[in-house]
Amino acid sequence: MNNLGNNIKAARLARGYTQQQVAKAIDLTRPTYALIEAGERDISLSQAEVLASMLRVSVDELRGAVD
Repeated sequence: MNNLGNNIKAARLARGYTQQQVAKAIDLTRPTYALIEAGERDISLSQAEVLASMLRVSVDELRGAVD
């Protein structure tokens, strides 16, 4: 799993969302979303922005660019 995938998963779990709920919010199927968390698929900037808003973190935090 890559840093982005780890960060997304950690933020999702911290907020109590399922993969299905997050996938629906960014207009993806659950299996496709699971690939993002596993680091096997990239996420678009617009999807990252929606995801960050939903999870109440910044896009930079999801990327791991903030200490």
